[in-house]
Amino acid sequence: MSRLLSLPLLTLLVLVALSLSPRALSAQGPSVTDEGVENRFPDDIEFRVSAQSDQPIEKVRLHYTVLPDGTTASGVPDFEPGTSVSTSFTLAGNEPPRIYLPPGTRIEYYWEVEDAAGNTATTPEASIVYEDIHFEWSTLEADGAIVHYYSGSEEDARAMLDVAQEAIAEMSGLLDATVDFPVHVRVYASSDDMRPALQRRSESYEAQITTAGVRGSSDTVLVLGNVSFTTL
Repeated sequence: MSRLLSLPLLTLLVLVALSLSPRALSAQGPSVTDEGVENRFPDDIEFRVSAQSDQPIEKVRLHYTVLPDGTTASGVPDFEPGTSVSTSFTLAGNEPPRIYLPPGTRIEYYWEVEDAAGNTATTPEASIVYEDIHFEWSTLEADGAIVHYYSGSEEDARAMLDVAQEAIAEMSGLLDATVDFPVHVRVYASSDDMRPALQRRSESYEAQITTAGVRGSSDTVLVLGNVSFTTL
């Protein structure tokens, strides 16, 4: 009887041993880590990532969305396939007509990797604001308008906020439409300060034209000092 009982017991022990073997434990999918973002305004943004897997990592892709319009795209970085990879993808900030990101652009993104076995992994969605890092910005906000400024008094900024609100209300009435996101107004103290934030033009254009105000995107206006908000 004891010999008969030992066979099922032996089978059970073998199954347990196999389930705990290194080979079985190693059969896992890839892991991926968002290694952060470097803002290099006005030139570009560098997104970094690392990933590991038992099988070689063969595909790495950055998925990103430019807000508020929701323009979605993806980028593939250069890397050598392997069980452990670290790489980065650089998104240009000012290369018209292909791309132009005004200061304050918010980007949502996540990484996706795939190994040789077809297993995939993604990072949690994150976001970055492509800020003009040359200045220490202060903000004032009211009723759908946000004024960003680094020079001048709060009183001056509040006056510009009032003008911005009036302009938004007037345009909404003319177009019979509602702006369902805040409009950001970035106030620069001089042409030299604002020039790196503007869409790049030819040297001859830059030499002849002084931009007093321009709409950088659907939610961003760049202005030079206390000027008209007709660019909203």
